Amino acid sequence: MSATIMDGKAVAKTMQGELDAAVAEFKAASGVTPTIAVVRAGEDPGSV
Repeated sequence: MSATIMDGKAVAKTMQGELDAAVAEFKAASGVTPTIAVVRAGEDPGSV
């Protein structure tokens, strides 16, 4: 088995481009902009 050296910045750039295209397609189809939400239960600082 041989190792494969990966260029993380190049992989991230490719993934970001794919994600941008998927988000644009989703927005065009639904009219909704995807967002991230966090639901926090309790006051435990370690749960943040």
